[in-house]
Amino acid sequence: MIDILTDRYQIKIRVAFFSIPINSMERDVHKEVLSSFHLLLKLQRVTTKSAKATVHLVIDAIFSYLSMKLLIYRSVQLRHVSK
Repeated sequence: MIDILTDRYQIKIRVAFFSIPINSMERDVHKEVLSSFHLLLKLQRVTTKSAKATVHLVIDAIFSYLSMKLLIYRSVQLRHVSK
């Protein structure tokens, strides 16, 4: 139904929501993922091929940023736990 929401993006959304946010940093990341998902739904209405290609680049950038933010946070959290 939603052509932009390929399995790749659905998997990223599932991964981002896999754990329950336990503090403000994780809650912020989850909120960003959710707002990005709403942006995806709005962008799916784009019809021209060149616009769709641009939308895909924007979506990749959004999820790369969110994934990196979550990874950095988790690595910092693990360092504190291991000390």
